[in-house]
Amino acid sequence: MRRWLPVLNHITRRTGCGTSLDYLLGIPEFAAMFSKIAMPPWRYETGYNLRGELALLWGVLQAATRYEGLLLFTGRGRFKPEVLAVFLLSFLPRRWRPIIVFCGEAWEPNSGWRAVVDRIIVRFADRAISRYVLLSSDEQRLFPLISALKRQRRSKL
Repeated sequence: MRRWLPVLNHITRRTGCGTSLDYLLGIPEFAAMFSKIAMPPWRYETGYNLRGELALLWGVLQAATRYEGLLLFTGRGRFKPEVLAVFLLSFLPRRWRPIIVFCGEAWEPNSGWRAVVDRIIVRFADRAISRYVLLSSDEQRLFPLISALKRQRRSKL
């Protein structure tokens, strides 16, 4: 039994919830429930460059090891780093993943080869997502058509 003690020292217990919805952290009730995950500063004029998107991807992956739950935004960045992070997390066993809630607008589908890649990524990421929170009633109707997801796990914010 003693030989397992060093291994147990490296195991950390996940607690709390992390979010990438930094604009809601100004609300005291929200800030009391969520911690901001590590993410680079966002500029509305330019958005993220590739380095910024990779930093956000890495921040979400780190947060998945630290928090019990994650509230993530679906539409940030050109390559959607939060969606890519959840895609990668979907390959882990369920007991190693946090509870993931996606919030935001239903993204516009791409065309051509990017549309095929988007659908594959979203279908794999869907395995790790517990709930989709959409911003309007219209998106509730359109989201399954755009994303081609079969399960009913969406609600309106």
